[in-house]
Amino acid sequence: MADTCNLNRDSNCLNGCFDDNNMDYQDYLANRMPRHSTVLRDVLFKQSGSATTPIPNYDASKHIQNEDCKSSKNTVTLSLVFASIADVLKYTKHKERLIPSVKTSLTSSEITENDCVQMTNTAIHSVYHIERIIIDSIPTRVFIVNKQTKIIIDKLISKDEHDLLEKDIKLGGIEEKLEVLTTLLTLPDDETCRKFALDKTIKSSALLYGPPGTGKTSLIKKVAVNLNLRLVHLDCIRLFQSSIAESEEMLKSVFKTAIDLSRIDTCVLLFLDQIDTICSSRRSNSWMGKRLVAQLQLLLDSMAATNQIDSLDPSLRHSKYFDQEILIGIPNSVQREEILKVLINDHELLDFHHLAQSTPGYTPADLKSLSQRLESEEVINTDSITELLKNLKCTSKRMNSEFNSTKPPVKWDDIGGLVEVKNQIRQMLDLRLNKPHVLAHYNLPKPKGILLYGPPGCCKTTLIHAAASDLQLNFLSITPSDIYSPYLGESEKAISQVFRKARLNSPTILFFDELDSFVGSRVDAEQSAVHAKVLSALLNEMDGIGINVQEITNDSVEDGGALVMAATNRPDLIDPALLRPGRFDAMMYIPPPDKQGRKSILEILLKKVRTGIIDLDKLADLTEFYSGVDFSDLCTQAFYKALDEDLDADLITQQHFEAAISEKVPSLSQEQIDFFTRFNKR
Repeated sequence: MADTCNLNRDSNCLNGCFDDNNMDYQDYLANRMPRHSTVLRDVLFKQSGSATTPIPNYDASKHIQNEDCKSSKNTVTLSLVFASIADVLKYTKHKERLIPSVKTSLTSSEITENDCVQMTNTAIHSVYHIERIIIDSIPTRVFIVNKQTKIIIDKLISKDEHDLLEKDIKLGGIEEKLEVLTTLLTLPDDETCRKFALDKTIKSSALLYGPPGTGKTSLIKKVAVNLNLRLVHLDCIRLFQSSIAESEEMLKSVFKTAIDLSRIDTCVLLFLDQIDTICSSRRSNSWMGKRLVAQLQLLLDSMAATNQIDSLDPSLRHSKYFDQEILIGIPNSVQREEILKVLINDHELLDFHHLAQSTPGYTPADLKSLSQRLESEEVINTDSITELLKNLKCTSKRMNSEFNSTKPPVKWDDIGGLVEVKNQIRQMLDLRLNKPHVLAHYNLPKPKGILLYGPPGCCKTTLIHAAASDLQLNFLSITPSDIYSPYLGESEKAISQVFRKARLNSPTILFFDELDSFVGSRVDAEQSAVHAKVLSALLNEMDGIGINVQEITNDSVEDGGALVMAATNRPDLIDPALLRPGRFDAMMYIPPPDKQGRKSILEILLKKVRTGIIDLDKLADLTEFYSGVDFSDLCTQAFYKALDEDLDADLITQQHFEAAISEKVPSLSQEQIDFFTRFNKR
């Protein structure tokens, strides 16, 4: 009954509807038919052979259109998505041959604009490898394809290209690199594009390099989408075939595909991903690798990316192959904040600034993984974020085992005494990392290095660990075994690589413990030639000589790059050139603890054990030449004294401490203290 009412209502209102709005009757049917049963078709139309008779009260003569208009009202424009680029090239010049099969596949189908019709498991897929049909335009909002429908094929694209267009590529904190690539790849007009395709007189190529997960591949895809470029993406690992001939042929075919595409369409962007896998240095390369490098040199005119630029064959880094080398480095805190805002949309209460400050060294891939875990959390607060960060290790630390975050973290309160020194270190680091605008206001340079010197065991290394933990910085500790090598030139190269790694993973504290064992004084006759070369390399790195400019500018004002911190017990053995301002801007003397400092150290240590009534002032008087390490050993010896009296003892008393002190020899002497006092006055 309801259907009958709807039919009557539609029939009675047709005449007024079309007269008032000048609406074509066929348009009305195309929009309304799919919503009703076939009974409605019989009510609205009376079929007489091939002729169609309008319903009564409808003046069809007012809406007769010319033949061209009728044709446009029955035209569907679409694009075809093929399984591969090879299929696109095969059928590009023969689109008309595909129209009958496409029309047959769509006949009687109800379609709307921007529909994506899957063709898998159909005849047209088996014969032509057509994966999908994209409806670009139709005459009405809803349309049913019939035998009279005119099909126009607009574009042929591959499945990978369509997936790229459909994917929403979100990038944050990388606008500068995006602009550089866009400028490099933007050509003046279509005529220039055709000229480029035909004779290749215009070349635009770049080599993107940087740590894994920094967004090199995503950046290339984003540029291709923004500039409407056809992207041919080759993962170079696929070039390793059973024979060198097959590998060379595959490489040639990829370049030929790109050139053929450029001749029939807009400009093409050829992207060679992980190019270092086939183009490592020919000195260490296999015969197959050498052949591929030589073949690539004959063909190269494209975009490429690598995680290990130093392993590339030097000949490929010539300007005739790549116009630019663009560093895609680890994002700084400002860039991380932008990336997190792009990745996380629904957390209004989330402190993005604090989260960005808490994730030094995180790549965009790491931040994406973090955002996915945050999305799965029911309650997001500071504790839950802290727990997530503990369990999520960033790429730089997974790839570089020498990077660590000082585990367990060392807090400033864990260090007794040295109040003035701790304040100086915190103030200098705060100015460099968090308040560089203050230094800029007074036109002062950012400090490059801090050297702590003093007697052994007085917490020099612990102070630096505390600084890294407090500011949540990457911490890279270097020992002589990491630098010195028996092979000629390898030690200087190791220094360069360490600094470069620290810059790429900024903000980083680069820590040289026992600096005097790395580099001595050039005045010393016993110093070897290798030590002199390592010293020269260290001086150059601290001065910034030979550094890629992009590696410097990549560090934001907030992060400040790599900060060199060092500790030594023998400052007199270090070359004076290394100690001058501009290299180690601050030299801080770490004295042995005074009475108040000794008392403070004992208070911290005694919190970890059960004790009776302890006279801290008396113990502080009895431990005048004790270093911080001596106090840790004193507590251990006092505990053993308690066990000697009673194996079940659970308290350490004043007597146990005094007994341990009477047997222990302090590690410091007045002579040592006098030496450092004199050096500090120089």
